Amino acid sequence: MGTAPNARHSNIIRVLEKAGIKVVFVDFRKEPLKNTPKSLLLLGKILGKEQQAQDFLSFYQSQLTKVTDKIATLSQNEKKRVFIHSRVGVTNGCCETMVRGMMADFIDAAGGNNIALPLIPGAAGMVNHEYLLTQQPDVYIATAVGSKGMPKENPDDELPYVMLGAGVPNDFAQASLQQAFVRYKLTTLNAYQNQQAYALWHGFYNSPLNLIAVQVTAKWLYPEEFKELDPNATIKEFFDRFQAIPLTGVYWTQLAKDTHE
Repeated sequence: MGTAPNARHSNIIRVLEKAGIKVVFVDFRKEPLKNTPKSLLLLGKILGKEQQAQDFLSFYQSQLTKVTDKIATLSQNEKKRVFIHSRVGVTNGCCETMVRGMMADFIDAAGGNNIALPLIPGAAGMVNHEYLLTQQPDVYIATAVGSKGMPKENPDDELPYVMLGAGVPNDFAQASLQQAFVRYKLTTLNAYQNQQAYALWHGFYNSPLNLIAVQVTAKWLYPEEFKELDPNATIKEFFDRFQAIPLTGVYWTQLAKDTHE
């Protein structure tokens, strides 16, 4: 297993192939929603788990279309304007974001209009406070790279990350999201004032769990249209059927309702 191929890997690939080791490539990151099905089928084939791969793919596609079928009729003017604040806490400046591939694809699939798309030519980049204040997204979504038990140089230090994932309780996740708004001076955003501020586990961007991120985002953007959609039930079924470990912790959160009280 390794990262995506590039010029640095060509020699390694030649050595492996010369030794009779077959090399295959999968993608859950660059174009996750397009390539997750292909990648899973390929992994199922090479690991001799083709039926399991097909079972998961049936689950994956049925859950994904619960969102994509509904948002297909939305016009661009009807779409909620979204800002995705990527890897909160990794950089000191405001604000890293994604516009193509990775988690940006989840925003698009959920019917969101990514406000940074016209500004950034590549897959990801930086947006400043002024842009956010003038563009005022309807919805703000942070991606959480923090996790339970992350090491600290000083036990009294407050880690700068939004915390989500295995073993993380929701009150802890919510507190870390609130702290991020203060740290990055984003409390003047309408999305913050209107309680339209959320966070997703960053690991969704590189995992077949990406369908959960799409469902959660769609429900945040269009709660009435997706009031019957239950991402909690979806992730529980995912772990019950396809994971060897139990589901613990929370993988998405929103500002606590008493934030402004």
